Amino acid sequence: MNPNELKALAAAALDPALGRPLGEAVTSVRADGAVAVVAVTLGYPVGGYAPELEAVIGAAFAAAGWTGSVRVEPTARIAAHAVQGSLKPLPNIRNILAIASGKGGVGKSTTAANLALALAAQGARVGLLDADVYGPSQPLMMGLAGERPNSVDGKRIEPLRAYGVEVMSIGFLIDPDQPMVWRGPMVTQALMQLLGDTSWGDLDYLVVDLPPGTGDIQLTLAQRVPVSGAIIVTTPQDIALADASKGLQMFRKVAATRSISSGRVAARRCRATMACRCWAACRWTCAFANRPIAVDRRSSLIRRGVWPVPMGVSHGGPQLSLPRAQGLRSRR
Repeated sequence: MNPNELKALAAAALDPALGRPLGEAVTSVRADGAVAVVAVTLGYPVGGYAPELEAVIGAAFAAAGWTGSVRVEPTARIAAHAVQGSLKPLPNIRNILAIASGKGGVGKSTTAANLALALAAQGARVGLLDADVYGPSQPLMMGLAGERPNSVDGKRIEPLRAYGVEVMSIGFLIDPDQPMVWRGPMVTQALMQLLGDTSWGDLDYLVVDLPPGTGDIQLTLAQRVPVSGAIIVTTPQDIALADASKGLQMFRKVAATRSISSGRVAARRCRATMACRCWAACRWTCAFANRPIAVDRRSSLIRRGVWPVPMGVSHGGPQLSLPRAQGLRSRR
């Protein structure tokens, strides 16, 4: 078989993460003796993804009569996705992912931390912004409690780093026991300063851990910050789902009339090219699929992922969650 025939077969193979043909993502195919070397460029992190691609492409080649082996060389080219309204992506941050919930205590901060870690483990350049001004969790979640950021020029703050992720939180700037007795305008200003006055590196993704509810911080993020996608986190209880639905409706009302796939924030649909593989990267039993799993007809919520949290993480908190998430490959 010649390289052109092999390339056509590879292009027709289904991407395991997206469930659609690889198509133009297959950039070249060459024969190295009895080995077909396939170069693939994808729009999401590809760390540890080669074996899965080799399996599907190898099966397509074998069905067509190829008797040699297959080696896939994947590379990532993560682009800035469309954002809401007339806003434009920030110059050095390609995609901002908002992690929200209607109710507190449903695992939102744990999800944000482990999503950031999973993206970084798969090769993306990731930042994590703790936007919960009243109750910052990420200093503890990321093992940075008690740390203080520096400023090189006296104007911009250098983010702290943990497990390959850049991290910024109001918790780094105040005493841990100090309550934030601030009204809405001060909270909004603090969020914009944390986002704009932090010297972020060149990031593929900035994961924003929002506070629960639909208050000033959520409104500011939805209206003034260029968000590429939003994820609503909830537990399956009716009381939590009711508040999650309110959070979803808030994003729809102030920022979105269409789904992310058409360029707007729609928390009910997590864009596959940004997050599908990341949820499984913690090697926990995960039923995340690139299709709707269930529908809550009362709230119009489409559940895109089910993430059973192990008892060790539930009981041990960040001390057990971080080592499990760091550096692990995706697994379905």
